[in-house]
Amino acid sequence: MTISASGDLSRNLKFWHFRDKKVIYTTDSAAKLREELNGLADVVNTGESVDFGALLDDLAARGVERLMVEDGGQIHTQFLSQGLVDEIHLAVAPLLVGAPLPLPGRLPRRKHAPDAPPRHRHISPASFRVAP
Repeated sequence: MTISASGDLSRNLKFWHFRDKKVIYTTDSAAKLREELNGLADVVNTGESVDFGALLDDLAARGVERLMVEDGGQIHTQFLSQGLVDEIHLAVAPLLVGAPLPLPGRLPRRKHAPDAPPRHRHISPASFRVAP
């Protein structure tokens, strides 16, 4: 499942060509995205802006009972601020997630607690249960 307000997604992305059928929730840009993807995914128009309630209703109609949301703060904020979350599971992993970057030596430790774990932590995933 993918959410895109802009609908600006290329059919050449590897994501579309592996595993099961995909569903993308978007805005009134659905027509151009449906044409671009040409059957690679079900494209669902939720209106002028992404309607997260409609998104969850559609997922429930597809048989989805639990939804794990892995994304940035904007998506999490939408689910939380609209009261669409009834359960959160957080996993704290002591690592950085993203493209590999060369680091100049070791990450700095806190001066006041040299044996403390690094300050850089990634909090993910948040698993949201779809409310009935």
